[in-house]
Amino acid sequence: MNLSKTYSSKELQLITGESKQRIQYWILNGIISPYGPSAGTGTSRSYSFENLLEVLIVQTLSRSRIDIKIIANIMKQVKQENPEFFKLVKYEHDLNSQFILSINIMPDGSTHVSVITLSGLQTSFLPATLETKNIVILMNLDFVKSYLLERVVSFAGK
Repeated sequence: MNLSKTYSSKELQLITGESKQRIQYWILNGIISPYGPSAGTGTSRSYSFENLLEVLIVQTLSRSRIDIKIIANIMKQVKQENPEFFKLVKYEHDLNSQFILSINIMPDGSTHVSVITLSGLQTSFLPATLETKNIVILMNLDFVKSYLLERVVSFAGK
């Protein structure tokens, strides 16, 4: 599979199942940056596999009813601290380790975001984390990426 391919707005919508209006809203709020920005009125944007992945993550957070400003902060932190996750040209799922996006939203709205790599049965941190009074979200990024690849392959086959 060619992960360096770019996708049109229509393809992005079909693959992710997200509406044009919501994607445009996320772009205007700086949460998603298209691969190829439009050069003016009437021109179309192009999107990379990274953008598809960003849309799925933002979509999941948005459906969890997290405030858009918090989502913007989360995405900024993830991109800055873990750019390699979005830059993977070749993706192979390793069943022995998982990339988990850990988001801790404090009562004041501030966030602590990290990508944790779990190997084997390293899940002992979960009960302690879930006992806090903060909002804690754990997202398996390997699952998100696998799901996206299935959608891209399915779309390409149509």
